[in-house]
Amino acid sequence: MITRGCEPDLGEILFDVENYFGIHKSVVGIAEKATMEDVDKIAIFEDNILKALPDAKLFQGHDAPALKEDIEAGDYVVVIREQKKKTLMALLIFVRPRDCEHNLALDAKLDKSAILKTAVIPVIAVHPDYRGIGIQRYLLKLAEKFAKDCGAKYLTATVSPQNPHSLQNFLDKGYEIRNEKIKYGGKNRYIMLKILN
Repeated sequence: MITRGCEPDLGEILFDVENYFGIHKSVVGIAEKATMEDVDKIAIFEDNILKALPDAKLFQGHDAPALKEDIEAGDYVVVIREQKKKTLMALLIFVRPRDCEHNLALDAKLDKSAILKTAVIPVIAVHPDYRGIGIQRYLLKLAEKFAKDCGAKYLTATVSPQNPHSLQNFLDKGYEIRNEKIKYGGKNRYIMLKILN
């Protein structure tokens, strides 16, 4: 069964839209949890994302040791592969509520008691060939589902102020800008927060 891009589940997803340029695009992707075997492919994917950007400060990926740590910790590292070509279309890294370096509770100006109630999206990325068809919005819904499933009260992420499309997707999904900080070795970031019901 193929799930439409608006449903937050793993499996086959149909992204079928007419984008703002009036171009119709229909792509079937397969969303699945990444394994240790995917780490090298994810690293290449993130390198390709960086190379395609006008400014490398717009994106902060994960290195291989961090990816392995997240997979071993049982966090959700989700890849979407294009059904026919099997190429990576998108990546979501979702970190469960825990006291770790990824946790953004304090950066989001929450009380220290909120750390163990705060989930984090440290990475969300879509390959340039697949942008504009709703994949990031789908991944944000998926992250929210994961957060609710693990009992999180808050969901946080960072977005570059110079990335208006990504910022708008977060705002449209009910996130608010809680702070602006220098993160990741000198990269300016908005700290985004969504309070979950």
